[in-house]
Amino acid sequence: GWLVRAGRLLRDKDLDCSSAHLIEARRLAETLAALRGRPRPGLEELDEALLDALRDCLHRLNRHLSLGLTLTGETPDLLVGSTVVALLAEGSRVACVWAGDSRCYLLRGRQLFQLSRDHSLLQQLVEERGMSPDEAARQPGAHALTRAIGAAEELQLDILELESLPGDVFLLCSDGLYQDL
Repeated sequence: GWLVRAGRLLRDKDLDCSSAHLIEARRLAETLAALRGRPRPGLEELDEALLDALRDCLHRLNRHLSLGLTLTGETPDLLVGSTVVALLAEGSRVACVWAGDSRCYLLRGRQLFQLSRDHSLLQQLVEERGMSPDEAARQPGAHALTRAIGAAEELQLDILELESLPGDVFLLCSDGLYQDL
């Protein structure tokens, strides 16, 4: 099985890009739906071909969206892209794939774990400069993303593979949910 949550990174004072974002989200959903019918490996293995197909799909979308950077390079107020988090599961093996600040959480027992790491300036300030999250959040531009689909020519995805246990619950969400909690 698979789940995907795509966030949205739109900043434009003069242009409504929401329809372009919806087209790209639909392409991603259609590609992933086509992958569902693929033959599956043994129950305890994660299908590497499925993981590769997801990566390829996200890289193709990145190339398509990043063309807008070239075409609109003279308009610095325009940035079109998308954050993404995807969860692939085969038997007890799970892979979380993400770019940006959409997150994957694991609820195991009564503990909630954040599996993904934000690709943001705030996270870099915490990790590289040792700032507290509150201190980093007060810095100018702290919530700027360092990775997103379409925001750069080369897409860098993070992947975390793990073993799931019976009763595990996964939550995929954008910052619209977790920033309000």
